[in-house]
Amino acid sequence: MVDWLKEKGLYRGEAGNAMRLGLCSRSKDVIEPVLKPQWWVSCKGMADDACAAVRDGRISILPDEFKATWFRSAVFYASLPYCASCTMIHICLVVMLLIAILT
Repeated sequence: MVDWLKEKGLYRGEAGNAMRLGLCSRSKDVIEPVLKPQWWVSCKGMADDACAAVRDGRISILPDEFKATWFRSAVFYASLPYCASCTMIHICLVVMLLIAILT
């Protein structure tokens, strides 16, 4: 992924994110860690490309009645930034990879 971002001129670098894992002094159970800054991704460009790919035939949605679901989902993903630590970002990444492969 890093190589792909560098190739597209989108890579901004990396930084360490040191984190202390808290343990209970009695049971040695892991204590919930303190929240750290998150990475956010704008999916608007990917969603726009995904919609365009369906409209111009680079991607086929079968059966055709599921195209409406595709476009609704793309509009939803374009409307909000997603936290990179969330599982929902995987959907955006799959769409981005499909577009990259098909173009």
